[in-house]
Amino acid sequence: ALFNFFVFELNSDKSNKLSFTKVMRGFFFYVLISFWKFSLFVKLTFGWWDEELIKLYDVKRRCQLIDLDPTDDDTQEEKMLAVLGETRSICWQLLGLTLVAKFGEAISEAPVFVWADKRGKANGQP
Repeated sequence: ALFNFFVFELNSDKSNKLSFTKVMRGFFFYVLISFWKFSLFVKLTFGWWDEELIKLYDVKRRCQLIDLDPTDDDTQEEKMLAVLGETRSICWQLLGLTLVAKFGEAISEAPVFVWADKRGKANGQP
């Protein structure tokens, strides 16, 4: 399924015929997307929550799901960012980079940069 997505669906040539060019383009798309996802993971580890990362992790909807009192103004977004950062930083241990994982956990307690709109709400949505 993954091979079909990168080789056939992402290519502009919609024929079902397999060719070397299609395979190479598919591999190029796979590598490009992998680097993009890795860059997002590095931003998350260092507490850099910009608009793209907030939308990809669907922070606004998650905060609405766990909000115990929807009548107050506290949306718990900062706590959600901290929890997401701490839990995702643990993945660095799989690569043997325990110090980076612990650094990511520590820095996620208070994220370094969070993109916010004029009302101060993360994600820029009402």
